[in-house]
Amino acid sequence: MARGDTGLMNEATSNGVIAVGIDGSEGSLRALQWAVDEGRLRRCAVEAVTAWPPRGVDIDLTEEQAADARRRADETQRHQLDTVVREGHDTPPLSSEVVRGDAVEVLVRTSERAQLLVIGSHGTMSMRHAALGSVSEACATRAACPVVVVPTRPAADAPHDAVARP
Repeated sequence: MARGDTGLMNEATSNGVIAVGIDGSEGSLRALQWAVDEGRLRRCAVEAVTAWPPRGVDIDLTEEQAADARRRADETQRHQLDTVVREGHDTPPLSSEVVRGDAVEVLVRTSERAQLLVIGSHGTMSMRHAALGSVSEACATRAACPVVVVPTRPAADAPHDAVARP
């Protein structure tokens, strides 16, 4: 696995890159699993992107707080990548990036160089969520490429009108 390498030069990148947002949630783990499976099918690379600090955290952090937030973002991303790689076989080329900034802004910028953006649904509607807005909704309307929002529950448990794959 190439960590932090967005310039993979091989057959897989000639077929494009699938970008996937990683934030430590179960939804983002499911999105990563989906993106890896899709990357295998499309024979393309997968780029995992983690924005930090988490949404709702004041962007004006002290140096110590920023270092801690960056460390947690790195650990979260590494854990989720390791989980998916351990479970999978024939994993497509993976790269990862941890970027300081708002998740929506980071993912929208990433979508400019991707053929597909994959995001996991958190499946919650709290007051905080309503105030901050939905990352998946914002990305779906602003991304430069198609967006897949992977539901938090398996497709077999989803209502019949839910769509998990494009």
